[in-house]
Amino acid sequence: MDLTGVEAWAYHGVFDNERQDGQLFRVDVTWWQDFTQAAQADDLGSTTDYSMVADEVVDLLQGSPVDLIETLAARIQRRLLDRFSMAYVRVRIHKPQAPLSVTFADVIVTTPIASRREVVIDAKDVRPPSRPVVFSLGSNIEPRAPYLQFALDALATTPGLSRVTVSRVYETEPVGVTGQNRFLNAVVRAWSDLSAPALLDRGLQIEALAGRVRSVPHGPRTLDIDLISVGDEVSEDPQVMVPHPRAHERAFVLRPWLDCDPHAILEGRPVQRWLDDVGEVGVVAVDDTLFLP
Repeated sequence: MDLTGVEAWAYHGVFDNERQDGQLFRVDVTWWQDFTQAAQADDLGSTTDYSMVADEVVDLLQGSPVDLIETLAARIQRRLLDRFSMAYVRVRIHKPQAPLSVTFADVIVTTPIASRREVVIDAKDVRPPSRPVVFSLGSNIEPRAPYLQFALDALATTPGLSRVTVSRVYETEPVGVTGQNRFLNAVVRAWSDLSAPALLDRGLQIEALAGRVRSVPHGPRTLDIDLISVGDEVSEDPQVMVPHPRAHERAFVLRPWLDCDPHAILEGRPVQRWLDDVGEVGVVAVDDTLFLP
């Protein structure tokens, strides 16, 4: 959703006359969220009230003055992520009356897209560079292939993910809990500057939309999305562990990963060598094909 042209007179800037006289500021906000329930129920309480978003923007514009509109943009973004059920937010601030000595139309600052799981503190925050990220997809509740396609569609259209590729589809034996249906598995590789927590959170959102139930650990599931790796990042945080601690043991991850990147490296070692160690028994390519949107 886009909310554009929210205006307020405010006193931000580095010069004395900006703090004393003020000037016009204009803000555009773009956010992404799932509004399926709101659309079906025709219920404002199930979505984000854009009038409340506008009020929050104006409140911050007219709040404590800051030197930089970069700082102001980050504050607005953080407030919106804190107050509303937005999955991703981007803020653009216009300063059309900025004190420049040349003729100009506008000065605009645009934040990077941020998610609810990202920490947006102030304009000094450093956003990670774009790097390859890898997701593993799995489903063993019918219709398995459409669940995988749903996951691919959702990942490929996620703001902040680009250059998306997908592996072939493989049928594999269940791991951990026997006596359940075989899985279909695939790997999605993309480039992103989103943080690892934000990427993990996106996977969990998509699982929830697919009706994932976690009543039995490692049990049957409509959709399983694991964050396997995020560039060369290493995190031992129990909430966000990257690389995935068991990826090197799982042929159903390693085999399709090599489809996307034959030269992939995991924990400093070629993925092909990890696969050679564990073998490919029980991992069989099937005719199902996933298509990028």
